[in-house]
Amino acid sequence: MNCSVPIFPGLDYEPVGFGQLIQLSPTGRLAFVTICGILSAYAVASNGFVIFAVNAHKPLKVRCSNLWLSALAMTEIIVAMLVTPVAIYYNLFGAWTLGVAGCKVQGGILNLR
Repeated sequence: MNCSVPIFPGLDYEPVGFGQLIQLSPTGRLAFVTICGILSAYAVASNGFVIFAVNAHKPLKVRCSNLWLSALAMTEIIVAMLVTPVAIYYNLFGAWTLGVAGCKVQGGILNLR
């Protein structure tokens, strides 16, 4: 597995996001990280409330669709806590600097070659 910036054959432009944020000023980078951090924390908190509501209110526990909703909320919490910070880091620095182990862990998520 080659842990470098992904290549997109057939595209005549570089996809937005893959290393483009490295050109931002330090203030712009701080604003980007702050906004993404707030959105990620909001995703964790709001989905945590969904899980709490389904588990705390007995009539909501009975329906199978609410259990599916809880599973979906848990998945979004995992993505917000594990995938989003790594994607932000990768986009800020424009290259994979987390080593081979980090590449193997995130390889399927970021689709690196």
